[in-house]
Amino acid sequence: WDVIYAKGFGKTGKDVAAEDVSEKTVFPLLSTNKPLTGSLIMCLVEQGHLNLDTPVIQYAPWLEYPPGGDIRRVTLRHLLSMCSGLSSDPQPTPEQRVKSHPDPVETHIREDLPTYSVIALPGDVFWYSNPGINLAGYIAQHVLGQSYTGLMQEYILDPLEMQEQQIIVEL
Repeated sequence: WDVIYAKGFGKTGKDVAAEDVSEKTVFPLLSTNKPLTGSLIMCLVEQGHLNLDTPVIQYAPWLEYPPGGDIRRVTLRHLLSMCSGLSSDPQPTPEQRVKSHPDPVETHIREDLPTYSVIALPGDVFWYSNPGINLAGYIAQHVLGQSYTGLMQEYILDPLEMQEQQIIVEL
């Protein structure tokens, strides 16, 4: 593929320190991370590394879930379908985690996940859940013993002949 035209438009933010967007500006994946993580999990399910209906506590027995949640029932299927009962409140500050920890995904799961709210039992309601997707991504990296970034490169980006510039899991 040859690039015919490349130009950035606008600013990187609303504040005074925002920079001009260029063709080299890198943006975080944000919610694009959800279908990418889902695709990764399904690749690993197809290969027999993971099972959609195995409780995630079997993959990470030390896992702490917020009060009121039943971690013994939460599966990857619940996490990927946004039916784990886990909400997205409170919102932690991911930039600090990404910049200050060698494994921001595990740190997020160990330190932040127990502080979120549970709004229902697994399978009872749909509730958009960033930490649920983060937990699914963590389970993949934990079970395979590879970083989330490495797994994403190997299972998603390489087969699509895409080069990783920077993958930041949505925390």
